[in-house]
Amino acid sequence: MKYRLLGLCPVAPDVAVKTAKGEEEDLVELFWLWFPDARTSLNKSKVFNTRNSSQPITYDHMLNSRRFNSIIYKEENVYEDREVKDYIYEDALRILLESEKIKSVIRDFEQDMWNN
Repeated sequence: MKYRLLGLCPVAPDVAVKTAKGEEEDLVELFWLWFPDARTSLNKSKVFNTRNSSQPITYDHMLNSRRFNSIIYKEENVYEDREVKDYIYEDALRILLESEKIKSVIRDFEQDMWNN
């Protein structure tokens, strides 16, 4: 099953909300970028690769070959569009485990589509 990347959305800490030291900052979606329209400029820009400088790749190639690290921090389901930290409080390990659980649910859903 092939996936198709539709959009990119960078997130950053909210500068309007002051957080106490050691407290997790709220992430804000900065903007959405329609991926098919951005491919021409992403194809011109090279990614800095510390492991292999003799074979540079473009951002388009990096995104399409899934050579990036990510953490799922939000999912849309029957409870609307909520973040993982909204229902798992103050436990970073459990938040990461929930993220991995969401990834496995998505992966299992894709595998089951082929088996049925």
